[in-house]
Amino acid sequence: MHLTAEKAKDPDSLHKLLAKELDTHLIASARVIHSYSAQIQHFFAHSKLLIIKPSSNLDLTTKLKPFSLLGVNPQDCESVEEGIKSAWRSLYSLEAIEERMRCGAWCPFISVLVQEMVEGEYSFVMCTGVEEVNIELAIGLSEGFSLNADATPYCLRFDKFTKKVEIKEFGNFSFEIQADEVSSNSTKRSRIDYLEPKYLIDEEELLKLGATLGEIALVIQEHCKHPQRIKGAVHENDIYLIQSKDFCPLLFEC
Repeated sequence: MHLTAEKAKDPDSLHKLLAKELDTHLIASARVIHSYSAQIQHFFAHSKLLIIKPSSNLDLTTKLKPFSLLGVNPQDCESVEEGIKSAWRSLYSLEAIEERMRCGAWCPFISVLVQEMVEGEYSFVMCTGVEEVNIELAIGLSEGFSLNADATPYCLRFDKFTKKVEIKEFGNFSFEIQADEVSSNSTKRSRIDYLEPKYLIDEEELLKLGATLGEIALVIQEHCKHPQRIKGAVHENDIYLIQSKDFCPLLFEC
């Protein structure tokens, strides 16, 4: 990418050069991607829908808005293959190139994550720090976390030493992603108003859940030996850990 960057005079021209290079690589890798889609089809034979998204070293050094493709049918190989390609392309969009130029992030190491789209009464993002765990909790499988300024989830603080939970901010609303009951191959996005009676959460229940999640976050951080950004969901009495990755509190706010 260094040589390509030297040829480009601005983000737009660099974006065009890199996009052309990426398309060449994706075409050359068509057979490999196709073989992956066949394996995914077999592995997720009993899953309804998938989430496909990239994970890279740029997550730590840039402030790129995360890309996720939700509601992919695992039995539709063409959709899976296009989802994998889209995950790669997301790091080569004009917005991504501008951010990478700003940070000098020229050498991305990328993996593409394919996960089952789980059901959940709640979804959460936790960021561990030196003294606390900050928890954002939204109703349903939500897009309503800190990177989405249009939503305000519940914000909790778990003290790592006293093990006490504090409600920093009560939730207002968020956007839930659900499998579409009409079309089994897609999702629907709906706004959830937390003031509606059916969505009201008992404060004691909220604090108890926050304490449980905080304890889990401590175990993960101790194992990883580094601050973590952890994503997951709560369904009935089960807690699903979807992803955990190194997190730099100085660069980002949870």
